[in-house]
Amino acid sequence: MDIETDEQYQIQALDMLSKNLLGATWSTYIEKKQVVAMFNEAKTTLKQKPNNKKAVAEARALMDTLARVVRCLCLDEAAKQTQIRGRTITMEAKALFENAERELKTMRRVGTKR
Repeated sequence: MDIETDEQYQIQALDMLSKNLLGATWSTYIEKKQVVAMFNEAKTTLKQKPNNKKAVAEARALMDTLARVVRCLCLDEAAKQTQIRGRTITMEAKALFENAERELKTMRRVGTKR
């Protein structure tokens, strides 16, 4: 997969998340509401703590990971592919969601520090 296509899938998934995944086909053990809530919490962190560089970095990482989850679950098969360090890999929603849960905890932890 080329970088431009990868970025287009990422933008499409972020757009879907911004619209609360309305109309998205969803059949998995991962709760749609939970994904949207995590995304919205990350957006709130970006708005409320713009000077906390660690919290902002974690919020952005969380949003990107959640977009990858959406790519795996809602978009076509090609969207499961991504470029990492010049290599094409196939993403897995379960592993990405578990990572997103860890990122959420980290974002909350660093967001409470001053």
